[in-house]
Amino acid sequence: MDQEGKEYIIDYISSWKFQNSYYIMTELCENGNLDGFLQEQVIAKKKRLEDWRIWKIIVELSLALRFIHDSCHIVHLDLKPANVMITFEGNLKLGDFGMATHLPLEDKSFENEGDREYIAPEIISDCTYDYKADIFSLGLMIVEIAANVVLPDNGNAWHKLRSGDLSDAGRLSSTDIHSESLFSDTTKVDTNDLFDFERDNISGNSTNAGTSTVHNNSNINNPNMNNGNDNNNVNTAATKNRLILHKSSKIPAWVPKFLIDGESLERIVRWMIEPNYERRPTANQILQTEECLYVEMTRNAGAIIQEDDFGPKPKFFI
Repeated sequence: MDQEGKEYIIDYISSWKFQNSYYIMTELCENGNLDGFLQEQVIAKKKRLEDWRIWKIIVELSLALRFIHDSCHIVHLDLKPANVMITFEGNLKLGDFGMATHLPLEDKSFENEGDREYIAPEIISDCTYDYKADIFSLGLMIVEIAANVVLPDNGNAWHKLRSGDLSDAGRLSSTDIHSESLFSDTTKVDTNDLFDFERDNISGNSTNAGTSTVHNNSNINNPNMNNGNDNNNVNTAATKNRLILHKSSKIPAWVPKFLIDGESLERIVRWMIEPNYERRPTANQILQTEECLYVEMTRNAGAIIQEDDFGPKPKFFI
């Protein structure tokens, strides 16, 4: 059995029965689960993860899925943030195999469904169970994480996601905001609108985009501050500061295109949530993309550990 990826599966230690109940002991993951991390560190703080960490999440969970799919012939069927544990080092571990089953199915009457928010369409419509159901669930997890949205459990929005329609999710890539490194607020920013604003309203002005500018921008966004200006003036000044920060930012020459083009993340997610499961990638195909190969080759830390906006500088550029 190929052991690569096993380190991203939670370790089983022991099990026992007590008073008609079964208990399982696993390794301790000191940082809880991915759902808790997102709730406390992202949603509560109104932040978004930078693309680099999102790609690391894709890599680690794809490694876990490749191991259970190819080496164990198991489909998880309940992939969601609450079932992904986080180690002390910030790595991810896939757990809770209560819904999992071996493939191919021996029992043709088998029916098992995970949470509706993440379930693949072929399971509901045709009772088709394939490894790629987990790929679909991973794709929706990335939508949830990248766009910082709550996934629907029914209704029109639910059906749109299962038809491959991401229009309700908004922009997945954080290219325009780099996880607040360029802007001091968390609003999704359309840079085309920003530069139209600059051309029409603040051409000819120049300001240093150093620490004082960031400080002023923070003050502008403080609702308790009142300098006698109306809301329009405040919004104008805030937009101007965001423009200055955006224009003055320097993207290192070594940064790969997929971290700045604003398209690569959405492209791989669309591939994962392809309505026809036969057209979805395998976990190995995801890992063999140029983006994932680069991330796995250059990262120095676990999936949830921040390594600047673009990850560490590759050694071959040093």
